[in-house]
Amino acid sequence: AGPVLAQARTPIGPLDTTETLTARVAELGAALLVETLPRWIAGEVEAEPQDSSLVTHAPRLSKPDGVIDWSLPASEIWRRVRAFQPWPLATTRYDGQPFTVHEAWPIEHGMDGEPGLVVAGNGEALSPSLPGRNSVAIVICGEGALALLRVQRPGKRATPIEQYLNGDRQLIGARLG
Repeated sequence: AGPVLAQARTPIGPLDTTETLTARVAELGAALLVETLPRWIAGEVEAEPQDSSLVTHAPRLSKPDGVIDWSLPASEIWRRVRAFQPWPLATTRYDGQPFTVHEAWPIEHGMDGEPGLVVAGNGEALSPSLPGRNSVAIVICGEGALALLRVQRPGKRATPIEQYLNGDRQLIGARLG
């Protein structure tokens, strides 16, 4: 909320997570610091106040913040999955145990069923942004649905959904949450 000496912008892409964005912003910030600091010391840069009406407070995250509420719209859950990567991670319950969703993709068209129900996808490509990724397992949400892309059971590695389903076909038809 203090004065600004310099700023840089970077777009947030549909595949960005907190982890990828943090790395990119760190590089941009380092370059901006190297460029700005000598100019500031030389008195060539003046601090500009920020518009206090645009300041927002971001509370500290905790593990429970990552628990997925399947009644939310798919687009919001998708943003949370990306925001909570790498911590606290987007989690739900499956078969009474924790189940982590590391990657997902929103599907805006509606599907019938209770939020949290996992249905088989039709195998179609999800997006040009995701070459080679198809709808295989889809979770019904409050609005739209979410295609699962990479998931993890406790004590196991994060796995692409196609590989995960080779060992657990019971996921299709299960209810998460």
